[in-house]
Amino acid sequence: MASPAPPSLLVLLARQSKTALVSLVVGSFAVNLLTLVSPIYMLQVYDRVLPSRSMATLGLLTVMMIGLFMVMALVEHARGRIMHRLALQVSISLSRDIFDAVFRRNLRRAQGGAAARAFQDVDALRQFLSGPGIPAFVDLPWAPLFIAAAYLIAPAIGHITLAAVIVLLLVTLWSELATRRAVGEATNAAGAATSFAEGALLNASTIAALGMLDPLRERWKTSADAALAFQMQAADRSMSLSSLTRFIRITVQSLVLGVGAWLAIDQQITPGEMIAGSIILGRGLAPVEHVVGAWRGYLAARNASRRIGELLGHFPAPAMPAVALPPPEGNLAVERLVAGAPDGTATILKGISLRVPAGQTVAIIGPSGAGKSTLARCLVGAWPAVQGTVRLDGAALSEWPADVLGRNLGYLSQEIELFEGTVAENIARFGALDSEKVVAAAQLAGVHDLVLRLPDGYDTAIGAAGRILSGGQRQRVALARALYGDPRLVVLDEPNANLDSDGEAALAAALRLLRQRGTTVIVISHRVALVGQASRTLVMREGAIELDGPTAEIVAKLRNDGGAAGATPRVASGAAGPA
Repeated sequence: MASPAPPSLLVLLARQSKTALVSLVVGSFAVNLLTLVSPIYMLQVYDRVLPSRSMATLGLLTVMMIGLFMVMALVEHARGRIMHRLALQVSISLSRDIFDAVFRRNLRRAQGGAAARAFQDVDALRQFLSGPGIPAFVDLPWAPLFIAAAYLIAPAIGHITLAAVIVLLLVTLWSELATRRAVGEATNAAGAATSFAEGALLNASTIAALGMLDPLRERWKTSADAALAFQMQAADRSMSLSSLTRFIRITVQSLVLGVGAWLAIDQQITPGEMIAGSIILGRGLAPVEHVVGAWRGYLAARNASRRIGELLGHFPAPAMPAVALPPPEGNLAVERLVAGAPDGTATILKGISLRVPAGQTVAIIGPSGAGKSTLARCLVGAWPAVQGTVRLDGAALSEWPADVLGRNLGYLSQEIELFEGTVAENIARFGALDSEKVVAAAQLAGVHDLVLRLPDGYDTAIGAAGRILSGGQRQRVALARALYGDPRLVVLDEPNANLDSDGEAALAAALRLLRQRGTTVIVISHRVALVGQASRTLVMREGAIELDGPTAEIVAKLRNDGGAAGATPRVASGAAGPA
């Protein structure tokens, strides 16, 4: 399937506010029309006031000129306010969409740059929209107005104005060709450097312990230096072209004065028309010069707009179902599921089919690489299926609204992921804090007393990724988060990997309570203490289900086979059956 074409910068703006764009164009026309006041005023002063020596005429013309300039200032002020508000509206609107799209991209582990880069693109777009670049581009189409006015004064002055505009437009095109590659390379190199730094510095303790700072810094510096080199190259070329543009404008404007003087001496035009022609030419060339000066900003905004469009196009928001489903009971069905890592590098699950009635506790065991964690991620919708379907109460997971599904699912991943905030906020999944539900989840997970011993109890700030907590504490808080809100389906992937004996006992007690409540539980573990809590056990190997049956029978078979099915000795040698 072909990738959707990214929308242009103009299309992105039109999506935000067509009224603002129309107002901007109308305001630009008014400003450019009122710019003619100055040459007309000079024309009247030189050709009418000076010969007649009429102070009344001079006073009337001056009052009219000041009034029209006040109108022009008000229109420019309004245009600036519109641009600032449009830029703010674009930033606010896109930021939420970008946040969600980056989340969906990271969920699929797709390539595309660091999350910070996407938000930097929004900032680049906002800065360009609120800067002088947009007025320059909007004023550019009105250049023919000044060319026409120059021709009305004298064909020679009109020819010079037209030729100068064409030359400056060619310089603008040259600017595009000369800086496009350098700007693109600079953006890519800067993005690569930022992405590498973000990933590497998250593991600061490992870097310090292994003495890896110097080589990692040098690797980052290579990309950062490349970005700076390309940025310098683009800046040099852009500055050279801007200087050339100013040279052309000043030279031509002076040349028009000389040609105007020659025409005035030859009595083809008046001195007033000579001065007016020079002013009109300068005003006609100004937008082109401003466009050349703003070209680097425009290229950055255009590239940012393209990347934003590609991101939103590749990772669109899922369609909302038209019919609301009732809360699920916890009946789980897996139909011929084929799945793997979202980046598509390998297929891990190979046609798994499975049915788990509501309220049943199922243990999944098997050797490393058997696909247990992949299955867990697919069961909660974290990883998409290549083929097949995961259903909850008969409806595919994609048919459930994300908020409804999230409230009724509990998930504890093998990699414990907590977020910067308080213990209570993490347990409550950063939703509205319901103290009763938070404490109930903590008590069910057996972590309530542990939390109370923290410096500020439930209000303890745990830092980025929960780093102030130990591995066991993080796992138990994450378990409480999985159990928050009494979910109907709970999937636990190695929930006791970092637990001590007290933590294991609390986890076993939580599983018993969940079974009594009729909660469907899928638990992945190698330890007999947890496998013994399940009424049913699956053994996986190489992405398929090798054994499926009552826990007592499966454990007895594994004991007799000496762990041949892939279970660890701890499972093969222990007692079986629900406690």
